[in-house]
Amino acid sequence: MKRSFTSIPQLYRNVKRWTEIISILSKYRLADWLGRLNIDWMKDWIRMALTELGPTINRLVLGMLTSALFLGSSWMLASAVPPLLFPEQGPWGIRDLSVLGLFGLLGSMLLGFRLVWAIRKSGNLDQQNN
Repeated sequence: MKRSFTSIPQLYRNVKRWTEIISILSKYRLADWLGRLNIDWMKDWIRMALTELGPTINRLVLGMLTSALFLGSSWMLASAVPPLLFPEQGPWGIRDLSVLGLFGLLGSMLLGFRLVWAIRKSGNLDQQNN
C-alpha cells in the first residue's frame, strides 16, 4: 500500500488527539467509573428500549435496504451490467437492459410497496396520541 507524505501530518494529528483523549480520561478516572457501572442493568434497559422501538427500527432498516437495492439496481441498469436482455435493438428502442438490474429494481419496488403498506396499516402517522 502506497503512503503519501501528506498523510503523515494527519497521522501525527490523530496520534496527538488520541493522546489528549486518553490523558483526559485518566485524569478524571473515567475508566474506573465506567468499570463500576452495573452492566446487567444497562443490558436490560437497552433490550427494553429496543423491544419497544422494534417496529420502528425494522421499518427504518427495511427503508435503508430498499433504497440501497434501488440505487444499486439503477446503477446496474445504467451501466448495462451483463447478462443483458435485448443486446441488439429491442421493442420500443430498448437496448442493453441488465437482467440483474431489472430484477433488483422490481424487488426494490415490491419492498417499497410493502413498507408503505406496513406504515399505512399501523395507523395514521399525523394523529396525536392523547
